[in-house]
Amino acid sequence: MKYWFLKIGIRSGEYEFNSISIHKTKDKEKFDAEAYAKDFYGNGDGEDGEGEDTYNSGDYYFDCGCIACWVENIKEITLKEYNALNKLI
Repeated sequence: MKYWFLKIGIRSGEYEFNSISIHKTKDKEKFDAEAYAKDFYGNGDGEDGEGEDTYNSGDYYFDCGCIACWVENIKEITLKEYNALNKLI
């Protein structure tokens, strides 16, 4: 198993904030952070835009372009870190 810490950037109107989460994958598989961001608001309807390029990704737009999401950071973490974060978030 591999363990991952993910930080998604979100812009809604003039407000920006982050969503943090932890994930695990089987074997040596890397977590697909781009697919997660593209489906962040459900239904996989995020459109890849030509906007700001952060962490080698595009912005994904939802709700007629009112909300944008992007992968801010994806980092592999240890099982010990995963367990500690799992208690906090």
